[in-house]
Amino acid sequence: MLDYFYENGGNFIDTASNYQFEKTEKWPGKWMLQHGNRDEMVVATKFSNGYQFHKPGYSIQSNYGGNDKKSMVLSLEASLKKLQTHYVDIFYVHFGEGRMEFTV
Repeated sequence: MLDYFYENGGNFIDTASNYQFEKTEKWPGKWMLQHGNRDEMVVATKFSNGYQFHKPGYSIQSNYGGNDKKSMVLSLEASLKKLQTHYVDIFYVHFGEGRMEFTV
């Protein structure tokens, strides 16, 4: 499916850390690595959701969700690993938490 998408001019992949038990970051990451086309793609991913909920043993869910700096850093590090890349082009908040200050 990604081959067809790419061969027909597609270059934007929008995913998130929690979709399909994290597989939607792993699939395009593996595909881009196999095709050597990461620089031709625009990759967007999101954070906010607790992406570790489906894994046994991750009982401290507050470490893996929300819009705070810790969640953002942990989620970005995990996303980069799953996507098998050193950068994402767009990284944004999936769900707002009402009015709050957000500093990096």
